[in-house]
Amino acid sequence: MDFFDQNFDKLVFYALEGYNDEPVPKTPSLVLPVAKEVANRLFSPDSAPYLTLLDRDQFFEELARVQAKKSLGPEERAVVDSVRQWFQGLPAKACAYQMEPSAIAGDGTARMEGLKA
Repeated sequence: MDFFDQNFDKLVFYALEGYNDEPVPKTPSLVLPVAKEVANRLFSPDSAPYLTLLDRDQFFEELARVQAKKSLGPEERAVVDSVRQWFQGLPAKACAYQMEPSAIAGDGTARMEGLKA
């Protein structure tokens, strides 16, 4: 199956050591099985191989901006809270996120695979 014919149904966050780093296998990741519509309302992620990359401060600002939306329901707030808790516990200097296909979600290869396709 062609890479771009897959269902990009997982929202994946990567904790990066530096702003110029890219996800690779063994990069810490958080995989969230949220509907694409929910992911779009929260973070407007691109699909692999296109990453949204933010430094640590920018990412926490983005989380605060999303959390401040009055239209968020309890499930959406729980998603934002889980992302914040996960990232706060890591020494990462940057965060990258994108939608990825289930088969490889969070393993650090979606960007490479997408760029090769």
